[in-house]
Amino acid sequence: MPTSIFNSVNSVRNEAVDVVVVGSGGGALTAAITAADRGAHVAVFERSEKFGGTTGYSGGKIWIPNNHHMRRLGIPDSIAAARTYLSRVIGEDYPYMIEVFLEHAPEMAKYVETNTPLEFYPCVNYPDYHPRLEGATIGRALDAVPFDASGLGDHVERVSRNPAFVPFTHEEWERWRSPTNFDWDLLDERTTNNVFTVGAAIVAALLQGCLDRGIALHHSTRVVRLLREDEGVRGVEVEKNGDVATVSARQGVVLACGGFEWNEDMQRRFLRGPIGGAASTPSNEGDGIVMGTEIGAQLGNMSEAWWAPLLQVPGESVDGRPLGRALINERGLPGSIIVNRRGQRFVNEAHNYNDVTKVFHAFDPVAYDWPNIPAWLVFDERFHSRYSVATIAPGQAVPDWVVQAETPAELASVMGIDPKGLEETLTRFNEFARTGQDIDFGRGNDAYDRYYGDESVKPNSNLAPIEEPPFYAVEIVPGTIGTKGGLVTDARARVLDVRGAVIPCLYACGNVAAFWMGRGYPGPGASIGPAMTFGYLAGLEATARSAAAAAKGTK
Repeated sequence: MPTSIFNSVNSVRNEAVDVVVVGSGGGALTAAITAADRGAHVAVFERSEKFGGTTGYSGGKIWIPNNHHMRRLGIPDSIAAARTYLSRVIGEDYPYMIEVFLEHAPEMAKYVETNTPLEFYPCVNYPDYHPRLEGATIGRALDAVPFDASGLGDHVERVSRNPAFVPFTHEEWERWRSPTNFDWDLLDERTTNNVFTVGAAIVAALLQGCLDRGIALHHSTRVVRLLREDEGVRGVEVEKNGDVATVSARQGVVLACGGFEWNEDMQRRFLRGPIGGAASTPSNEGDGIVMGTEIGAQLGNMSEAWWAPLLQVPGESVDGRPLGRALINERGLPGSIIVNRRGQRFVNEAHNYNDVTKVFHAFDPVAYDWPNIPAWLVFDERFHSRYSVATIAPGQAVPDWVVQAETPAELASVMGIDPKGLEETLTRFNEFARTGQDIDFGRGNDAYDRYYGDESVKPNSNLAPIEEPPFYAVEIVPGTIGTKGGLVTDARARVLDVRGAVIPCLYACGNVAAFWMGRGYPGPGASIGPAMTFGYLAGLEATARSAAAAAKGTK
């Protein structure tokens, strides 16, 4: 059984382990498993009542170029192609990080599938987020196979799950597309029997891997301080229900406790523009970043995030905070547009969510404000009768939080935006829809756009006129599924200080680290895939000296 630092559920005591892992998302649990497989006594500390972090709230994909599933299916890819693509999407600032990721990501994916209950399958139709760039392809996104979590025992209720997700796989979504086609009996059976999909499946399977190894798992326990000595970080201070204890770490501490998207003060000080919410666990308040800076760690990429336009349904909350629903499908389907307060479109709505949200932060230096904040998704009765919008199924009665009117001008007046601007925008857009060419923003011109379109609609699967009353609008805000700024690391996941020197025995991965992808987002799962890869490397690095010593002792 795992060793506990708890005397009871409400108190803690001092303890010593080999490796402390702070956080419990994909990167954290991969680091814990890798270190344990190298002989380390590992303890995982999670601030929240539930395990999973940002991964648990995610769509459950990892982006792994040149992965073994692609090779099995004969989908062509190579390190060279992925390097070309990444260099274009994220730039040339971190070539050493690109090389290490491309070398070890496939190795990590194979490792966790071989050594834990976690299984993946390739999303063979899902393109990279910039499919027109050289080196882009399909199949790099791996989705989690449904996981039966009943073996977790009491821990099954401790798995973080995003209430916005229905328990289907990506392949099933591709087949069904609409709630009217869902196999509701299967989905109800999964819910009843604790068969998890998406990010929850990754977390649950890795938690099972931790339990199988006797890794100590501690929830509701906040790590509040790193303990640094002359030779490096040698432990942490933890707090539970007002009690404080010291946990020594003989070999190292791995920080994998998420970003700062729920810390309003850090948002204001660092992010490139205002955000209206987050689609992640509310415990992501930057704890690891604060602790790292206290001992001299260097910060990087603090203005960036994994951006996403969010819709917030009134009354929906998680841990007492508003639940943000990332707007994915609705933007690409034919018959919807996004407009600003002038009633004007300002982006290709069907483009990937990260880059769409960047345009929300366009700044008007004359008016000296953010003209695209707030914004609205506008659609008509034709759209409503065919497609879902957040919690509203096709044809379902429209709730009060949706603005509706019989004419575009009336709709604009209720929304508080320019009526003439909206009318002119709809007239122009409707002509684009009829001809199949979005002259303003090129919606429907690449494979990613079309992936979220409706192939039954011609001549452009992403375009349809918006002209059938009543007309509807829902407010959307710029948001994030996690921040990208944090502690700067080297290619071995070791945290660097403000002068660029390694802080011994301190490692970081995931959103607590300064993400080397900068502004870019190359494909589905490009946050979790690298997080798990560098978690894997952190677990290897933290135990490298003891492994070398053990090997020397056997000679």
